[in-house]
Amino acid sequence: LSFPFNLRDLMQLVYNGGLCGRPDCHCLLPSEVEALWPYLLRTMPRMVSQRESLRRGVAMGNPRKEELDRDVRKDLEKSHLLGLEELSILLEQLYDNDKMKSRFPSPLEMVCGMVKHSEQCGRLWDDSFVEHREALDVQ
Repeated sequence: LSFPFNLRDLMQLVYNGGLCGRPDCHCLLPSEVEALWPYLLRTMPRMVSQRESLRRGVAMGNPRKEELDRDVRKDLEKSHLLGLEELSILLEQLYDNDKMKSRFPSPLEMVCGMVKHSEQCGRLWDDSFVEHREALDVQ
């Protein structure tokens, strides 16, 4: 992912993937998804650093979590996620909700279910209305 991933993208992901707004199964509430966003932005540098530390440990034959050996920069101005590592952490955080754990046996199954749902149902959340509205406001 080379483009910033923001809150609007997250909401599109959960709606189009069927994690939110489905009456036929356990789903996340929009408020739960929105509450996850500031937590992710606040803790992302630490979580990425922990993953890097774990990877280094595995590569050196010591597959346990190490203490952070460097100061993690806190980016309070950050408003988006960027890159596959951060998207992977986002998906893990979505799966950590008890509703998702009861619905899917693993994070991989959740992602596969999201892809299947979006292929069957198409886009449920579309920004074309928002973009059209913003264009009208500019005029």
